[in-house]
Amino acid sequence: MEIFNKLGASTYAKEFQKLSNLEVETRYRIESIRLVKTQFGDQVRVELEHCLVHLPKRFSTFKQKQLNILEGKYLIYGGALGKSSVVKFAE
Repeated sequence: MEIFNKLGASTYAKEFQKLSNLEVETRYRIESIRLVKTQFGDQVRVELEHCLVHLPKRFSTFKQKQLNILEGKYLIYGGALGKSSVVKFAE
């Protein structure tokens, strides 16, 4: 029972944030990146150092194998461009 109680008391949970809540032109290290199924269809979920974000829908066309090359790299939110978000990646 103790192991279940420890797990139940665990507070490890990164919060989801909107991409637009990230600071513009700041580098965020990508800890993991996954193609996930949501109630809104396939989306790319990115785990950063301090939060989780979903990338714009246009990124869901990539396969998981393609997304894997971004792990350990950096995501840079470039701000809004009309109704879209500018997203860049760096080494």
